[in-house]
Amino acid sequence: MRSDRLDLRVVARFLGALAGPDGAARPLSRSRLQRAARVNYDIYRAYEAALVARGILAVEGEPPVARLTPHGQEVRQRLLRLLADVLGSGSL
Repeated sequence: MRSDRLDLRVVARFLGALAGPDGAARPLSRSRLQRAARVNYDIYRAYEAALVARGILAVEGEPPVARLTPHGQEVRQRLLRLLADVLGSGSL
């Protein structure tokens, strides 16, 4: 996978998993995020690196925990608005 060619469906699964039912950001362990995004380990690592490089995702702590950055929360909200406009659905 080239880092400049991300699948929007996979990105949406990452963003959706990192937000709770109320929309508030929630941190997840890498393994829980990988399962929630429904990707294998190699694809998870490539997307994690791409999303971190774009400032959407932060991975910190020991053990590592992934969380949305403020920019990532903004990106998630814009994606939700786009889905609502195009599909009439605002859920990830």
